[in-house]
Amino acid sequence: MNKEKYSILRLVIFGVIAFLAAFTAGYYFGKERKSAVVIQSSPEGVASFESTKVSEADSKACNFRIEPGNNNEPKSLNIDKLKLVDIDSYIVIDKKIFYSTGPVYGKPEIGVIDCISAQHKTIVFPEHTEGSYAYGSDYFRIKKVIKEIGSHSYVIEYYYGADIAKIDFKNFEAAANLKTFKYSEKQ
Repeated sequence: MNKEKYSILRLVIFGVIAFLAAFTAGYYFGKERKSAVVIQSSPEGVASFESTKVSEADSKACNFRIEPGNNNEPKSLNIDKLKLVDIDSYIVIDKKIFYSTGPVYGKPEIGVIDCISAQHKTIVFPEHTEGSYAYGSDYFRIKKVIKEIGSHSYVIEYYYGADIAKIDFKNFEAAANLKTFKYSEKQ
């Protein structure tokens, strides 16, 4: 082969590599991200994915995605490099995401994520291990989160069941299953 054929071959190879690099970069950096999804409480205070609303003011507070799972997998919450699986409920308030996760695909808990640093912390832990649930069989669903005026404290109302296999989900959101937890941040 002469120099012209090598030059053309190198140009074609370089072009293919450049195209693949541009496509890969566009795929990873061009993924659609949802801005803050703020759940407005209904009169009953129930937090659900169906009642989400997005406002421009809130979108500056937090940037995360809720992704549907593949096949039988549950929804996941993604913020920065943090991925939480089996998200049942979440509420964004004061640049924080309060969330609950289920026991089927991971660790049941109620936690809080700081939207700025993407750091998360468990604030309500599971109490029971029944059957095949290694991290706990507890089931949590956040009803509402209220920030106490003039403080860095939040009151979290949530529904609770000790064993997910024995919960009657038609009647789960009853007053008998409602609990309250006060979360305070250190300043």
